[in-house]
Amino acid sequence: MTSITVIALLAAYAWFATWTGFLVVASAKRVRDEGLAIPHGGRMVVYIWLLLGGPGDVLYNLIIGTATYKELPRELLFSHRIERLANGPAGWRRDKALPLAMVLNAADDNHIDIYDAK
Repeated sequence: MTSITVIALLAAYAWFATWTGFLVVASAKRVRDEGLAIPHGGRMVVYIWLLLGGPGDVLYNLIIGTATYKELPRELLFSHRIERLANGPAGWRRDKALPLAMVLNAADDNHIDIYDAK
């Protein structure tokens, strides 16, 4: 297997694990915040996605985040990078990060703190 194939497979895993994991965990958080109990089977799904999504998020930040924002990550997780860029100086990186921050916040309220969204 070539290194390009390995990177492509890791990027695909990272993309899938990060986005599906984020949605599963954000949904579970919303249920918990409403005071409802998550059944044991549901909690098991959340734990599995935390285990798969955590490393996926790190890979997503490293591979896809680096390619998208043309900089090496300063943070471990992608949403922390998005928060830094969305609150950073005006420019193309901020312009790309702000819409994504809005999407993340739509799925998980206040996931990304946006201090000065112009």
